[in-house]
Amino acid sequence: MKFRYDINALRAFAVLSVVFFHFDESILTGGFIGVDIFFVISGYLMTSIIKRKIETNNFSLLDFYLARVNRIFPALLVLLLVLMVISLLFLNPLDLRSLAWKVASSALFVSNVAFTFLGGGYFAESAQTNWLLHTWSLSAEWQFYLIYPLLLLIVARIFGVRFIGYILLLVFSLSFLASVLLSDDYATSSYFNLHTRAWQMVAGGLIIYLPPNRSKSTNRAFFLMGLALIFSSLFLFDSETIWPGMLAFVPVFGASLIIYSNIQDMSFINNKIVQLLGTWSYSIYLWHWPIVVAIYIYALPYWSRPLGIFLSVILGFASYHYIESLKFRRHLTQIRGLFLSKPIWGAVTLSAFSALIYINDGFEWRLNSEQYALFKEVKNAKKDWYYPKPNLTIADAQIRYIGGNNLHNILFLGASHIEQTYSYTENAVPDFNTYYLTKNGCLPVDSYHAPNWSCNNVHSFKKLILDIKFEKVVISAYLFSAGLTDDNTDAISHRVQKIQNLIQLLSDTIPQVFIILPEPYHESFDPLMHHRRKLPDTVAVHLTRDKHRLVYDILSKIEFPENVTKIDPYISMCQKFCKVKENGQYVYRDSGHFRPWYAIETMTYLEPIIHTD
Repeated sequence: MKFRYDINALRAFAVLSVVFFHFDESILTGGFIGVDIFFVISGYLMTSIIKRKIETNNFSLLDFYLARVNRIFPALLVLLLVLMVISLLFLNPLDLRSLAWKVASSALFVSNVAFTFLGGGYFAESAQTNWLLHTWSLSAEWQFYLIYPLLLLIVARIFGVRFIGYILLLVFSLSFLASVLLSDDYATSSYFNLHTRAWQMVAGGLIIYLPPNRSKSTNRAFFLMGLALIFSSLFLFDSETIWPGMLAFVPVFGASLIIYSNIQDMSFINNKIVQLLGTWSYSIYLWHWPIVVAIYIYALPYWSRPLGIFLSVILGFASYHYIESLKFRRHLTQIRGLFLSKPIWGAVTLSAFSALIYINDGFEWRLNSEQYALFKEVKNAKKDWYYPKPNLTIADAQIRYIGGNNLHNILFLGASHIEQTYSYTENAVPDFNTYYLTKNGCLPVDSYHAPNWSCNNVHSFKKLILDIKFEKVVISAYLFSAGLTDDNTDAISHRVQKIQNLIQLLSDTIPQVFIILPEPYHESFDPLMHHRRKLPDTVAVHLTRDKHRLVYDILSKIEFPENVTKIDPYISMCQKFCKVKENGQYVYRDSGHFRPWYAIETMTYLEPIIHTD
């Protein structure tokens, strides 16, 4: 296949988009579309190779797999190995253990599936500490490489080569439909996984089945149109855009138009720097993200970002010339030859070593006695959470029930910030029969859906409050702004109305309604972050309220009935400063959730609620 300067330039454009987006999202708010462009390129190139060889009866499935192994594995494995060596020297055991399973899942090309179950999503704040988040796209691509040639071979054998195009169109349609239908309600799964990403790669394959256009002026128009679609995507889309739903068609179509136009003679395409960046793009992509994570975790100054971009390019250059350019065996006659491949053995070995680290708790023996004492408190805090399994089922509602000493009932309704009150309530032995109806990450408004799980348990409260007579209900305002941004005024107005409806419904049905305002939040409260950065043991109150500016704004727009009482936790927790530690113990388990003992100590504002006068 003749070398395509336009495709190589498209690679350069894609990798720069992703790199700039990751180092500073404000530069290119839609820079994540670079991955979508890579998918289109891969689909086009792979389909070209497979179709040409099938038509000439020269296609070897084993050789195809081996070529993909030789292309993708070596540079990735070197990155993983370097990360593991550096991490053994510098990371605490919890971080090392976390990295170990991510290394294994990346080396085995299942990291996209693993990150789906990890939760949080690609744009979540927690993703900034995932050293190998970017490998999800390599895993999705490799899974495509495993299935795609088999599909094309089967279709060619049964129906003939001419039928392949129709099957690709069917796969494209089904995957695109799944992407449109699922990306909103199942955001994390849809972002990471092949069922909603395959259409982007197949789109590249479909280009081959389009009739060639002989008009140079038309090709140039297609090229400029494709460029315009991609450029507009960089600035019109952002991390709040549902992706890869309907709107992902814009950059995919743009990339497809550029590839189809086959323009090779534009000066910025043939520019030497652009071509070098395209050649190094895979390795640049591999190395840039761990640098981004290091800058975030260790709170490096802003000037480290342009330095990080430069370093990504240098490491990409080195990786291409010294790793990607290595030659490995290219032909196989038996499937067992795959298992003799050096890159495959490297992946297996690295995965096994990572599993050993994971099983042995991140090699805690690396720490001296003083380091271990500090780390042990971090470890204890991170796993310190108390919320028992449901012990009562009413219709579809799974409830944690605490029996009181009278016939009156109280309902605690909401997400994890309601769940964390359980320790206090149980310890205080409530007078009321207490019902906890919760699901972490879920607001009790029917328009809100958590990205990775069902909120049906919380949403079943409407039936529960009709079946049981409650004297009081307690909800949390912590998630009132979940999924919203300051500039999304329509969504904010919609949320305000939904919360207003919720409060009105509760106040009309239940005599007393209590709303717990947001508890203090700050990165410094997270034991791991505090330990990594060696942060102070107190945080100024105004900094802890910053997270909740939008919550307070929403609350200011709601009209509260007379039987609604708002409770501010700050009164019993913070004066001018909020504590990170008390008597050497962390008081939080992460940035926003109390440890059970601290909840018991500070949630005294619940005392008059759970007891009768």
